[in-house]
Amino acid sequence: MTGKRLLNTLSFADEKYLALVESEIAGKAVHVKAARKNRFYRRRLCTVVLAAILILALSVTAYAVVSVNRQRQEELRDSLGAEEKAPAYVEYQVSDETAPGITLLSAVNSGEYQRVYTAICPVSAEELNLDVQQPYEFSIDGGENWLSAFVVPDSYDEESQSLVLSCGFHTNGLSAGTNIDLQIRLPFTDPVRDYGKISLSITDPDMRLICFAKPVEAVFPVTGQTVYLQGVELRGECAVWILKTENTEDLFGQYNREWANYTDELVRTAKLELSNGSSVSCSGVLTFEEKSGALYLNAPYQEKIINTADVVSILIAEATITAESFGG
Repeated sequence: MTGKRLLNTLSFADEKYLALVESEIAGKAVHVKAARKNRFYRRRLCTVVLAAILILALSVTAYAVVSVNRQRQEELRDSLGAEEKAPAYVEYQVSDETAPGITLLSAVNSGEYQRVYTAICPVSAEELNLDVQQPYEFSIDGGENWLSAFVVPDSYDEESQSLVLSCGFHTNGLSAGTNIDLQIRLPFTDPVRDYGKISLSITDPDMRLICFAKPVEAVFPVTGQTVYLQGVELRGECAVWILKTENTEDLFGQYNREWANYTDELVRTAKLELSNGSSVSCSGVLTFEEKSGALYLNAPYQEKIINTADVVSILIAEATITAESFGG
């Protein structure tokens, strides 16, 4: 029973009680002995006091859980560097109801990879201190496959006995808006602690393809060959740089380390200028893919989630590409 519902019940009971007292004063109630009336009033007073204490406890607990989850959302937003109204970053409505299980906090999609931040409750101190590196697991396919959920450091709240997890998975072609059921469990207890499941949708990665009107030329100093930067696919959490060059088999063979260092430096020194006057840089190449004769270098931003529509110019390899020359 929620605090609000209990309060409504007590309010109804108090009105009947007050009506009874009023009728007694008016001489319409059944006469009882004074001692019996005193015992009745004492019992009634104790009931009201205990109920008030229960209401207060429920209200404090509900406020504690809701407020700590709202605080967590603010901390996640700050730590991820999410720009205001960045489409790739979603914050969920935190319910005022307190119930064991899963609470959705926020989510971000980088294109091929979806991360969902959740709070789970209850988590006891014993479960928190299990001698297992990543004890929590999650599934998005009805429990056929389980993946490790990562505990967000310093996220345990002792008062609400809740903890924040990061559940990350490859979307494998699932488009934005596709509904999935997220299940979370702690398999290292007997019996297994099941936190149930919750429904959500794959979020928007906020993709924006920019093809340069004229390729930007750079030189790989080890071999002297020309590298042609043809464009970039901007996403909310990363940039995928598109380039072409010759003899890629040598770059990934004989010159693998030198090529990796070169492309890492190339994207790390690039800048995306935003409409508010700020700029965003990449932290280096995370993954790469070769297809249709081009190389696609996936480079996450440095602790930033942006609105790709805010990018007005790009600086890379000593060249500046402005919005007027953006293609699509």
